[in-house]
Amino acid sequence: MLSSISWRAPQMSDSIRVCFDLSSDEFQALQFYAQNKGYSSESFVRHIIRERLEAYIKSAATPDADRRKEPRIEVSIPAVSLVNFPDNTSRSYPVTIRDLSKGGLKISFAEVDNSLYQKLRNATDFEIVFTVPKTVTTVAFSCKVCRISYDNSVLFAARFDCECASGIRVLDNLFN
Repeated sequence: MLSSISWRAPQMSDSIRVCFDLSSDEFQALQFYAQNKGYSSESFVRHIIRERLEAYIKSAATPDADRRKEPRIEVSIPAVSLVNFPDNTSRSYPVTIRDLSKGGLKISFAEVDNSLYQKLRNATDFEIVFTVPKTVTTVAFSCKVCRISYDNSVLFAARFDCECASGIRVLDNLFN
């Protein structure tokens, strides 16, 4: 059995009706989730759609804009990463820093097989050690994983842990 949600935008003079079908299980899950968030099913769907559309409109308006608080620079810096896994194990991997900002970085892992990829998908944080170009200073940062993706290699987008903020000044010459 399929349930249907229908929506008519009440505040618009030219309203559009949007309808779609959900299975009973999907509809029950929607009702439960909406109720926990303090919405009716219909208003929750409307909220989700508006939120997604606003994000899309914002990204479409500035497709190449950097949405980080701090501007990033493209780099290719070899590094070593100590990845921490949820089972309280850690392991070091050679990585390449792909981009860097005062707030975080993106790293790529070389030669990742499927089992390692599956393990890396569960990582929550890591330490990274590298030598800063121009200064030949070796630095180490704690990072929180924000996003994991796969594009010919595993990529971690991460933000620096607040506790290492003072060490970020060492990177200043890269941003000038």
